[in-house]
Amino acid sequence: MRTTGAFAVLFNVLATLGSAAACDSQVGENYTGEPLLSIHGTVQNGAVDPDLVPALGFETLDGMYLVDGHMTGTFPAQFQFDVTEVPPDAAFTLLPTADVALGTLLMVPRNHPQAYLETHYNDSAEDSYPMITTCSLQGNINNCSTVRDPTSNTMTEQRTTCDSNGNCLYRTYNCTVEACESLASYGDSALRAPQGTIGVSGNGDVYCYDNQYCATDQVEFDNNDINHSYREIEYCDMGNLVSSANPGWVSTDGTITRCILTNQTGDTSLSSDYKSIVKTSRNLIVAYARHDRPDWVPPMVRGYNLIESTTPTTDQVLAEVICKLDAVVTAYKEYNAANGTSYVPYSPTVSQAAEQSTNSRSTELANQCSKAEQYRRIPDPSAESLTIQVGNLPAQR
Repeated sequence: MRTTGAFAVLFNVLATLGSAAACDSQVGENYTGEPLLSIHGTVQNGAVDPDLVPALGFETLDGMYLVDGHMTGTFPAQFQFDVTEVPPDAAFTLLPTADVALGTLLMVPRNHPQAYLETHYNDSAEDSYPMITTCSLQGNINNCSTVRDPTSNTMTEQRTTCDSNGNCLYRTYNCTVEACESLASYGDSALRAPQGTIGVSGNGDVYCYDNQYCATDQVEFDNNDINHSYREIEYCDMGNLVSSANPGWVSTDGTITRCILTNQTGDTSLSSDYKSIVKTSRNLIVAYARHDRPDWVPPMVRGYNLIESTTPTTDQVLAEVICKLDAVVTAYKEYNAANGTSYVPYSPTVSQAAEQSTNSRSTELANQCSKAEQYRRIPDPSAESLTIQVGNLPAQR
């Protein structure tokens, strides 16, 4: 069993959509007279700051817009949370159709703003790595070169953040690069050569899931034989990458970089970060639809929809990634058979027409792969008891 991070908490929740009795709480101007969504919860284990209260948070490109409700009981030990308002218009701006607001259950400070908005600054970063100098004697000439130390897993990042008025914040991070958990590797490992090796073409992808894990894959092909390849697949825990104090990122080479803030100077007001204090449910999605959306997966009805995302097992993740890799190979084999070619994925010799055709076909095949993460709209939440995993909002570079 996987742990889900130091701040993870399990809730046992009984949720009811639109069926709870009206309450005499203080509500906003969108009050409808009775709860549109009611959540009853009990903390099973873990520790939660008692100064936090529940709210719905709807994600947009500008940040999080909050919808409050009326709470009874003691949050998070035992509580009932009734929502009587629809999301604000600004919450519907994430999607081009502007008819669905996507959110989740948050835990926020009691005196919270109505929105946690992202401030878009001019942000730049410069990385520095431990270097080594190697020399070789060629005749009477000693040739030396300085390169990154391949034995070191550390780096330093200097990050500069400035606003439109020229005020800047300067931060220094010490970072460690770690290998993610290996799920599988197969094929000819001799093809796992340094980037740019002649005769070998490769690619890497990252797939991230709601449980704050990401899978990575790297694949290398012999440019002369599509059946001669090597694959590596890893699983990376993103759960503790929160706030500007300890950000990080997953790379396509199967590593995760974790950074710790060691020094900052300048205008510290530019470092405010709500992700360091707000907690979120990891497997519960709240969506508000302005009209029925039977075309969605899962299909949604007008009003609030409670959607549960399943936490994928490593076997399910592995099966999905392998299926998507196989889709690329199949697309190329089909193209070669139809056109009398011998193209290999990611090779620089692939023609533009072949690349466009195989990209389209591999996407079509990949869409048929079984998804590791499943989404289920709960038709009658009052009849189910839900376990909700709660943790931090992830902060990636």
